[in-house]
Amino acid sequence: MLCAVSHRQEALMSSPSHFAQQSAPPPPFTADDYRARMARAAESAAEAGLAGVIVAPGPDLVHLTGYRPVSTERLTLLVLRAGHDPVLVVPTLEAPDAAAATGAPALTLRDWTDGKDPYEVTAPLLDAEGRFGVSDNAWAMHLLGLQRELPGTSYTALTEPSRCSAR
Repeated sequence: MLCAVSHRQEALMSSPSHFAQQSAPPPPFTADDYRARMARAAESAAEAGLAGVIVAPGPDLVHLTGYRPVSTERLTLLVLRAGHDPVLVVPTLEAPDAAAATGAPALTLRDWTDGKDPYEVTAPLLDAEGRFGVSDNAWAMHLLGLQRELPGTSYTALTEPSRCSAR
C-alpha cells in the first residue's frame, strides 16, 4: 500500500531546494579541527615514547593540515611535538600556498630559501636526542639530512606501531 502524499508535500519534496538540503556536502573542516588533529597526533606520539612526529607531503599532511603540496625534492615537513606549537617547514616559494591552507592558522610556518640548508632551519625544532615517528612519504634524503644535523636523533615509521612504542 502506498503512502498518501499531499500535492503540497510532493511539490516541496521535488523542489530544487529540497534536494540541495539533502545532498549538501558536509561543512568543511576548520582550523580548529586541524589544530585538534595535530594535538592528538603529538600527544599519541608522546604516549608511545616518541619525541614527536615528522610528517612529509602526502595523505597524512593533508589530514593534519589541509595543505596539499606537490611532492618535490625540496624539504617540506610538519613537525609535531607535545607541548610545542606545530611547525610547517616549507620552501619560500611554497609559503603562500601553505599559508592559504585551512589548517595554517593552527600552526607556525617556517620557510627556507633555495641555496640555504633546510635542515639547519628544521633542526632547532627537534629534540637533539629524540626518537621521532615519520610518515611513510618522507624521503630518505631528508631523514639523512636531519641525521647529519642532529646525529643523536633516531626515526621510526609511523605505520609500524610496535616499533613506535618500543624504547
